Amino acid sequence: SLGNKIGESEEAKRRAASLPLLLLHGK
Repeated sequence: SLGNKIGESEEAKRRAASLPLLLLHGK
């Protein structure tokens, strides 16, 4: 459904935004 796709998009954005932080802290 459209709502589900929007939810998945928001989740993907959140995951992508957190990835650089994880890489920085991993150094």
